[in-house]
Amino acid sequence: MMGQNESTDATLKRACDILQRAFGFQRVSIYSALAQSQAFSVRAISGKPCQANADTQCLHGIAKDGVVREALLKNANLYIRSSSDNALGQSWERWFSLFPDAKSFFLAPIVHDNALLGVIYADYSRSNEQGWTSEELEAVEAIKRVVRLALQAERTMHSPSSE
Repeated sequence: MMGQNESTDATLKRACDILQRAFGFQRVSIYSALAQSQAFSVRAISGKPCQANADTQCLHGIAKDGVVREALLKNANLYIRSSSDNALGQSWERWFSLFPDAKSFFLAPIVHDNALLGVIYADYSRSNEQGWTSEELEAVEAIKRVVRLALQAERTMHSPSSE
């Protein structure tokens, strides 16, 4: 999936495109963690454009929300079936307000060495979509590995020790 000379952004966009087409998501976005920060920045989007604002561009919910962040750091893929879902014992109304046309969504973490490098956000326009089969989960994990490798390579290339 990742060519030797392909940029990180091109790899992330290709990952979004593949997930969006393969699973019929209405929208897929990849966010990367900003260095030395708990903030995230959108890097690639496929499917339906979203209303651009500070919250959708930076996914503030991950930086602020300890329960969600903890689950993602454990490399747990989260599937929220509807705005009334009680996953992790919390309300998801704030998350659904970020993307008002989303009726269910996935958060798939990109984790390396106990650090959250990024998150894949993918949503459906319908609630209560079925979760992934074991074969689909294997495909998602393979895409997550490619995204992780691209983000790691980018960090290595831009780290002070590599200059």
